[in-house]
Amino acid sequence: MDFKLSLLLVHSDIVIQCHNVPDADTLASAYGLYRYFRYNGRKARIVYGGSHPVAKTNMLLMVQYMKDVDVEYVDCSALEPELLITVDSQYGAANLDPIDAHYVAIVDHHQIDRCKKDVDYECILSSYGSCCSVVFQLLVNEGFPINDPSDDYLLSSILYYGLYMDTSEFSELKHPADKDARDELKVNSEIFMSLQHNNLSLNEMKIIGDALSNCFYDQEMRFGVISSPACDPNILGVVSDFVIRVAGIDTCVVYSAKDDMVKLSIRTLSKEVRASDLARELTSQIGSGGGHNHKAGGVIRMADYRGLYGDRDMTAYLQGRYQEFLNSCDLIYYNKVKRTPDFRLYSKKRLVAGYIPTMEIATEGTELIIRTFEGDVTVQASEDCYIMIGIEGEPYPITQNKFRNKYDTDIPVDAPFDIRDQQYRNKVTNLTTYERYAISMEELHRCRARSYRVYARRLTRPTKVFTRWKYDSYMFGDVGDMLVIVENDPQDVYIVKGDLFARTYQKVQLAGM
Repeated sequence: MDFKLSLLLVHSDIVIQCHNVPDADTLASAYGLYRYFRYNGRKARIVYGGSHPVAKTNMLLMVQYMKDVDVEYVDCSALEPELLITVDSQYGAANLDPIDAHYVAIVDHHQIDRCKKDVDYECILSSYGSCCSVVFQLLVNEGFPINDPSDDYLLSSILYYGLYMDTSEFSELKHPADKDARDELKVNSEIFMSLQHNNLSLNEMKIIGDALSNCFYDQEMRFGVISSPACDPNILGVVSDFVIRVAGIDTCVVYSAKDDMVKLSIRTLSKEVRASDLARELTSQIGSGGGHNHKAGGVIRMADYRGLYGDRDMTAYLQGRYQEFLNSCDLIYYNKVKRTPDFRLYSKKRLVAGYIPTMEIATEGTELIIRTFEGDVTVQASEDCYIMIGIEGEPYPITQNKFRNKYDTDIPVDAPFDIRDQQYRNKVTNLTTYERYAISMEELHRCRARSYRVYARRLTRPTKVFTRWKYDSYMFGDVGDMLVIVENDPQDVYIVKGDLFARTYQKVQLAGM
């Protein structure tokens, strides 16, 4: 991890910003950073904006426990600190009221937001299950006394609760750092039990009951839409977490209208549906949305909604847009693909490319994230796994056997690289240490593609391809990209960008044609 909290100690005027409608994860993360700066003699504030202040019972209680700091609900436009740190969100995202600052840092665990602005400091660890895990690791790296008996383990208990809530009571611990935080944080049982058992007020329980009585269910799509009375958006998450556990529902959207805005909470169990993609689709042109693969949220501006959809019922809109979302892409599974007459035969050009065995950058069994052009792929370092760098600088994993079948390493030492961007430095993330290893051009081994043959066809619709490497998620291909099936291995299926395909493959002229 390149980022260190000590880098921020050069600043004295520090504002730590939680996302609008703070939840346990953002509050606890902000508190951990606040305690670090106070310990090092720096003044800091914890603030948040949005349409209304904290109202949910357990969040109010959490703020009361953080008695050594005021968690301020502010007009963000009136602030201009030297350093702004956004926690559990990313500067420029829709769930943060903008604050002008001389310097900006991000501490987060979500996928990189397409609306994120460039910042001065950045620590975004997308494979962590909670921002509290990120802050815990940052504090450990600084040798900070997290488990402090002098304050009755208040900080460690707050961080523990934030992790507990953001990982669905520890059922979604994703990274070793999440488990380290769970196991190493000392907990004041009185504080934790108080927060755990004061999660809802009686009025909030009634709101949840009313919401669950207003459920639309589409059996064919295994999709639920729930209309909730006006409430704190955190309550929507409670409802959606409950609904997604119902048999027969793979995806659900819970919504609530308040102050001419509609808040959405989205959950999905389907690998064909990323919650973050669905959130952006449902709010396209009328709001904003984003999140994780299985959890997401969004906001719809009713003025924009009425401008496009008039008085259309919101439940009908969400159901219809979900149907359109499902129908907007073709789904292809590597073990079920069929070659149709529109596939044409091509051969791979004998271009020089680069490669590096994973065992040269990590120990055996280490999980690595390779950021391919079509999305992140997780592999394990082994003698059988290589990382290829194609002619566009594109990285992708390949087994040793496939590598030997597809590439020839017996080439002249002075053979020129055909990689277009000579400054390219792909970074591979180590999921044990979360260090990012930059592969330089100089350390790449050279190889030349063998002239193996593939069948390929141009995509006429957006397509999600589930490959051997990424069967629990998908590669995305847009119109004009190429769907490729290796001739002698019909389950080796993948997508190649259209312009890249033209540079790396050539059509086979069959005899008699």
